Amino acid sequence: MAVAGLGIAAAAVWLAPAAHAQTPLPGEISAALAALPAEPYFTDMALAFGATSEAVIVRTAALVAARSALARVSAGFAVVAEAEPTVEFERDLADPADKGAWQTDIDLSVAANWRRDAQALARARLAVTNAEARLRDQLRDDLQRSLLALSGRRLAERGLADAELEAAQADAALSEAVA
Repeated sequence: MAVAGLGIAAAAVWLAPAAHAQTPLPGEISAALAALPAEPYFTDMALAFGATSEAVIVRTAALVAARSALARVSAGFAVVAEAEPTVEFERDLADPADKGAWQTDIDLSVAANWRRDAQALARARLAVTNAEARLRDQLRDDLQRSLLALSGRRLAERGLADAELEAAQADAALSEAVA
C-alpha cells in the first residue's frame, strides 16, 4: 500500500535534523538507551513508514489537483470557446411550388484573456495549504496506526512466548509429579 514518493521519503522529511543544536542526553539515560536492542524497533519504523492507506492516494491526488489549480490561477490566462449551432427551415408560403429548404449554421467564437485575480489566487493557495495539511495528517495517522499495530503484535508475541514458557514449566512439573 506504499505510495511512490512517500513512505521512507516522508520519514526522511519528518526525521530531518533541526536547524538548532540538540542537547546531549545525560550519561545514565544515554547508557540505558544504548543497552536497548535497536533492531526490531528500526525495522518497525521502516515498516510503519512504508505502510500507507488508500486515503494517502486520495489526499495526494487532491494535493496535485490543488497545485495545478494554483498554477492555472497564477498564470491568469483563460480561454473561452463557444459554438452555437442553428437550424432553420424556410419556405415561401406565397409560392405553392416552393417545397422549402433546411439551412444550418454554426457560429463559433473564441475569446482569450489574461487577468490577475487576487481572490482566486488566495483561494488556490489556501486550497494547496489545506491539501498539504490533510496529507500530512493522513501520513501521521497512518504511521501512528501502523506503530500501534506493530506494538500490539509485539505484545502478542511476548504473551505467546510467556504462555509457551508456562506450558513448558507445567509440563515439566507434571512429568516430575508423575515420576
